[in-house]
Amino acid sequence: MKTLRLTETILLSILIAFSISSCGGDDDPTTPTPTPTPTPTPVAAKIEIPETENTKPVFNSEGGVATVTFTSTQAWTASVSNSEDANWISVSPSSGNAGRYTLTIKGNKNETLKNRESNIIIKSGTASQTISVSQEKGEPFLTLDSKEYKIGSDGGDISVIVKTNMDLTVEMPDNNWISQSSSSTSNQTFTFTIASNDGYDQRSIEIVFVNQEYELSDKIVVIQNQKDAILVSQKEFNVSVSGETIEVDVEANVDYSVDISSGWINRADTRALQKNKLSFVVAANYSTDSRTATITISGDGVSEVITIKQRGFIYVSELQLNKTSLELYVGDTAQLKATIAPTNADNKELQWYSQNSWVAYVDENGLVTARNEGTVNIYVQADNGRTNAECQVTVKKQSFTNGNEDFGNEKQEW
Repeated sequence: MKTLRLTETILLSILIAFSISSCGGDDDPTTPTPTPTPTPTPVAAKIEIPETENTKPVFNSEGGVATVTFTSTQAWTASVSNSEDANWISVSPSSGNAGRYTLTIKGNKNETLKNRESNIIIKSGTASQTISVSQEKGEPFLTLDSKEYKIGSDGGDISVIVKTNMDLTVEMPDNNWISQSSSSTSNQTFTFTIASNDGYDQRSIEIVFVNQEYELSDKIVVIQNQKDAILVSQKEFNVSVSGETIEVDVEANVDYSVDISSGWINRADTRALQKNKLSFVVAANYSTDSRTATITISGDGVSEVITIKQRGFIYVSELQLNKTSLELYVGDTAQLKATIAPTNADNKELQWYSQNSWVAYVDENGLVTARNEGTVNIYVQADNGRTNAECQVTVKKQSFTNGNEDFGNEKQEW
């Protein structure tokens, strides 16, 4: 049975192989031949702008926006014909595929004094279209970044930035302290050099920037500070030992204050109609030591120092009388004289007094008057008793003898 099935299988395989072989012969004349697909004809590159579109837009000096609609049959680009013009004109979009588009053209503000023109070129393959753009010239203008420049007394450079679309010339009065050192036409920067100001007054100058063609101008003011100073009429005083009031004339171009280093000098209040005159009261010096003090006038980093010197007090160190004793009769007078040392003593005033004026009286000049019988000391002193001298005075009654009678002086009551 298995042998029979194997035989059937082999016969079937042979039959299938024969059928396949028969099919590989000539084509059946009844089977249709397929038609090949034709290659499409390329569309020519073409850019069309409707006649209703403005292809010559004109911007005023302030700039603006214009639009142009077009149709392209192929991919396209749009650009400014001169790359240098791209700083004032731009176009968007700058490329696209086939289809209908609207270009936006933007013009920036024209700050030049010339009209300007440029082209926008639309390209697609060998096709192109040109949009001519023009812009009116700008108005002349002149603007200064600052109208006033201040500089210190040491001087230096200043840079003036001028915004303008014109050529400028610089005008300023003849002077010997400011000069133009450089200028830049690209951004209109002008540099000036200012010399140091060694004077005590502020100074200023006007600098004018001008364009004659358009009759436009503007100016700046340069102000230079003075050399700050405080000047005094006298820097040193030798003041008497007894003290005095001193006056100082002050010239200053700054606000100032006064500082006194010692308490024996005080500022005096005065209502005198004298500008910048300062008065100071210096006290007497009763010390034997010399002394020195300062008065400082200062302000805004400058100062002047006034030195006050005062020597020590010279006291009387020795007193001598021309008489150290006197004998007088009632009613008599005698002149005492005192000699002082040193002779350059500051206070030569003497004080005279009597131990007992009932016996003998002494006046302020040393004149002694005998009054009544007795003995008394007459004193003289200097500098309130620091130095003394004395004279002993004996007063007697004067007797007159006439025969046996004795006429003595009667007692004098004082």
